[in-house]
Amino acid sequence: MTVIGQAQGIEHGTPRGYRQHRYRKVLMCDDCLEANRKAVEAERAAKPRFASPEQAAWYGGRFTSSPDAASKPRDVRRAAGDSVPAGMILGRDLAVGDVIDFFGRTYPIDRFEPYFGSLLPALGTGTRIARSGDWGITAGPDAAIPVLPRPRATTTTTIKKAPAP
Repeated sequence: MTVIGQAQGIEHGTPRGYRQHRYRKVLMCDDCLEANRKAVEAERAAKPRFASPEQAAWYGGRFTSSPDAASKPRDVRRAAGDSVPAGMILGRDLAVGDVIDFFGRTYPIDRFEPYFGSLLPALGTGTRIARSGDWGITAGPDAAIPVLPRPRATTTTTIKKAPAP
């Protein structure tokens, strides 16, 4: 005889009752949800965060900070004095004709489009999308973008002969 769908006999208000709800595929009651939440919290609190003091030292307390710290976006903008690595240029310096080297594939930029996405506050004013055909990359003004070297401008000089006397 199966108990699937039967609500009678469930031990409400306990973690076991929560498991019985799940097994029987019966709608959860608030008492069982709360009991399971408290049991999971207690289990996590009792379990050590790191396997050893060496592991805790390795991570340097990165994961012991406030829970809000993990949900805040990191600031990806570069400081004014930061240098740009070789083979990269800042997003604000990208121009039509530059060739982006993205994971070994090259994309010559043919146009720019404005960026209005949710990351605009983190990326900064002046963020735009560099397009190459239907491919595009979001380039913040302070982001370092990998590009191929720009061709050097060649200047040609013509030597005029002096008129014959």
